[in-house]
Amino acid sequence: MFKNIKKSIQTRNRLCSLERAPFFELAEKYLPDDPTAVIVDIGSGEGLFADNLGLAKKFKNLFLLDANQTVVDTLKGRFNNALLYRAPDYLSFEDGSVNFIHCSHLIEHLTPQDLYKFLKEMDRVLAVSGILCVSSPMLWQELYSDMEHIKPYHYKTFQIYLCGKGPGRTENVVSENYSMIDLHYRYYSRNLYENLGSDILTVEILMRLIKKLSKKLHLKKYEKNGFTVVLKKAA
Repeated sequence: MFKNIKKSIQTRNRLCSLERAPFFELAEKYLPDDPTAVIVDIGSGEGLFADNLGLAKKFKNLFLLDANQTVVDTLKGRFNNALLYRAPDYLSFEDGSVNFIHCSHLIEHLTPQDLYKFLKEMDRVLAVSGILCVSSPMLWQELYSDMEHIKPYHYKTFQIYLCGKGPGRTENVVSENYSMIDLHYRYYSRNLYENLGSDILTVEILMRLIKKLSKKLHLKKYEKNGFTVVLKKAA
């Protein structure tokens, strides 16, 4: 039991980070073994996913897609296949030809209508037994500090529209052929009694003593502020 608790604490603390590397490592577990597999990173930015995992050396058919022309021009100096792409536009891959799609911190920049179209495009190009790995922030206090963030989404969006689970759809499901094979949350932490106080002197003194004690005991409140979900496409 203690080993499991220790492992849980270590995992939570590792994922309590704004760095993307721990989530790239989660995705790495689902990369195909075939070096000729088609790997597509949508919204690649400067290529952190590919660089962290050394994908250019592992896969001949690695594609990095980004909406920023300057970024794409820079990527072309380091990768064989860097393409200009803005979701939810048409993906320039044949139907069922992609084995692995990675998409990190992109969907929150899309309207619900555009996300729906984007899901349809990814489903179109993803092969049977292909993997879709998506990371995205959830609703938390810093979400809208980036003015380009339009809307936070929940991992259940993928369950509903790709796995065919859940009520309340305004659009037809894209597919019912996916299964969710992994889910991890990103966390942020804050002091357990942060921002708590009282106008009553005795209560305020007590609260301050509790704050000091909680700090010494390393008591924190962990809140979810993002997720990585992994889905596999069946026939």
